[in-house]
Amino acid sequence: MMPTSEQFRFDHLGLVCRDFSATRTSVGGIHGIDAWSEVFQDPIQKVEVQFGLSPHAPVIELIRPLASDSPIAQVLDRKANVLNHLAYRVAAMDEAIEHCRALGYFVISPPAPAIAFGGNLICFLYTPDDFIIELIEGLDFAHRFESPTARQ
Repeated sequence: MMPTSEQFRFDHLGLVCRDFSATRTSVGGIHGIDAWSEVFQDPIQKVEVQFGLSPHAPVIELIRPLASDSPIAQVLDRKANVLNHLAYRVAAMDEAIEHCRALGYFVISPPAPAIAFGGNLICFLYTPDDFIIELIEGLDFAHRFESPTARQ
């Protein structure tokens, strides 16, 4: 059975940055972000991530490399693909990947658990239109946000 658009729920935009504090100020200021999640260190993906919530914009994920061999370290070095990906929550990872493959997408990072998503599987794919999407297994996953004064 092919997934429907209801089975692909938009989750966030991923932005690559060097400094969370500076990016929270610049991006948060323009988008009215008033709450941030905790910072998650993900040794599998070799990144740190933090999510911002605004009443007027989609959830924004800030991503910075933990090491020079992180997949996103090159993004910062080249200053390309800083607006890195669109992310969707899906019910079943295998079905969603097959659906995307049928559309001409290919996997660039196979499914792996992600700390920022409670251990749920994530997978990155490259589209025929030359951009990246992230699939997050679990339609009911919800980010947790702290008050503005609890920012790190």
